Amino acid sequence: MTESASTPNQYIEEKLATEDPDFLLTRLFVEESRQPMLGALHALRAEMRGLPLEVSDPGVALRKVTWWLEEWQRTQDREPRHPVTKALQQALGEVPLPDLDGTMSAVLSLVHGQSLQDVQALEQLASGFAEPMARLEGLMYGVEPPRDHWLRITWVSLMEDLAPLAAAGRAPVPLQLLARYQLSRDGLAADPQRIGRLHAGLAELAPAVKQPDCSHAAVYSAVQSARMSALAQGRVLGRWSRLWTCWRAARRLRRAQGQVNP
Repeated sequence: MTESASTPNQYIEEKLATEDPDFLLTRLFVEESRQPMLGALHALRAEMRGLPLEVSDPGVALRKVTWWLEEWQRTQDREPRHPVTKALQQALGEVPLPDLDGTMSAVLSLVHGQSLQDVQALEQLASGFAEPMARLEGLMYGVEPPRDHWLRITWVSLMEDLAPLAAAGRAPVPLQLLARYQLSRDGLAADPQRIGRLHAGLAELAPAVKQPDCSHAAVYSAVQSARMSALAQGRVLGRWSRLWTCWRAARRLRRAQGQVNP
């Protein structure tokens, strides 16, 4: 599990370039001093998001989850091994880290393909991934954790990952939504084209963002919301549209932080 072929910064840049191009856009609007720690945060998100996509065997998944929990403890003890946790530890120093138990439970839930009875169950699954990211960003900015923004970010990620998860018979779609569209999880695995019908329904059910803009998460979640709207309409959000969304969201954030006049 340890990545030693490159420096932490090189590993993170490569990870973000391949798995999180939206962050490479949004960080253009972030103060330079905050960029390294936010890069480490989003690289951690990419690692967690990738686990249920990369692993199909529950036994292998459990070993990976165990490794990450141990690595998280090593990071807390200032002895990290992974490039991402090394960068996080350097950015946060001795600040206590939030636990990853909820995230790892969410990973195993996806790997095992556990059925979701209703929208609340899906929101709880998304919260497992979102909560530690929100708490980490809150620590980085010295604000309340931007939970609403991170919940929206994670919700969109689950929508975008629906096709590969469905192909493996592990689509995290509430039973009530499957019934609404007269679909089954087995049917989705056999015919992933049907997933397009679910994107609009999932977009309608997405949790609202009620928190004020207080950190980078507000800019990033604005781009994810635009992605979600495009998915619901069967479109792909282009780079220039994403860049425009970043600029507008960053301007709102600066206003909220009192850095420019309204």
